[in-house]
Amino acid sequence: SSRPLKQWYQRRVRGKNKEFKNASQREERVTCQEVRDRPGCTLIDVRPKVEFGICAIKDSVNIPFVDLMRMKKEDVAPYIPGDTAEPVFLFCRAGINSQIAVQFLKEHYPEHTLKMLSGEYSDGSRQWIQIFLFY
Repeated sequence: SSRPLKQWYQRRVRGKNKEFKNASQREERVTCQEVRDRPGCTLIDVRPKVEFGICAIKDSVNIPFVDLMRMKKEDVAPYIPGDTAEPVFLFCRAGINSQIAVQFLKEHYPEHTLKMLSGEYSDGSRQWIQIFLFY
């Protein structure tokens, strides 16, 4: 059932910000170039499995948004590094689901650095994620 997801959305996202584009704060966003400069970082792709199957960023793990929003803290724990200083970057194709996923995970892991990839492409970054623009 999507009822828990809808209730969470209404309580957390709608109550805090009226629009999806403002669901995450500026400090919760990271550019693709910044992620490229951190090899070995934790990347969580919240796109549906079928989209992940079409193309994926190397070393990223897929937790579909709908599944993630239903997970308990102990279910997500294997994907979150034990070192709270190690950031976790979430992304999707358009950025909306990853924004909401960051907010959701911050409720479970407030001590961790959780950020979403933003659409701010700097030099060289476009080639890194170019595959997402064409499927």
